[in-house]
Amino acid sequence: MKVAPIIHEIRKRKAEGVDIEYSLVHTGQHYDKKMSGDFFDQLNIPKPDANLSAGGGTQAEQTGAIMIRFEEYLMKNPTDLVLVVGDVTSTMACTIVAKKAGIKKFIYASSSSVYGISNQKNVTEDHPLVPLTLYNKYKGLCEPILEKYTDETFTGVYSI
Repeated sequence: MKVAPIIHEIRKRKAEGVDIEYSLVHTGQHYDKKMSGDFFDQLNIPKPDANLSAGGGTQAEQTGAIMIRFEEYLMKNPTDLVLVVGDVTSTMACTIVAKKAGIKKFIYASSSSVYGISNQKNVTEDHPLVPLTLYNKYKGLCEPILEKYTDETFTGVYSI
């Protein structure tokens, strides 16, 4: 669902003449129409350029499938940047593959709710994680994964 406003903004900027290209890659983890297809339709998200079809099986099987298929995709479709809006499995798999493929920039779209409710005026990535729900807890787990792989050759950014 988070990808919808991102794609809509890219389309808007392209219409304004900004030179920007993107491709949408779906892990296929949520292969049930109600978990995926309906959201694409309702949120006016275009059909993915690629579907990695990594649904079913254990988390290890899904992680392996995403890594293998995403690497194949990147080899055929080089890019400068990867943006992930997925869960722990897809974030971990895509982070490792992107770094190995030499991609310099990686953005993980998190959720501000991983930081809980705060009295601070400005909540930044340095704020302690106090997730409101289990979903937020797992989104918060992605940030340390990305941090682990960030170095002078691989810029990892998590946005909220």
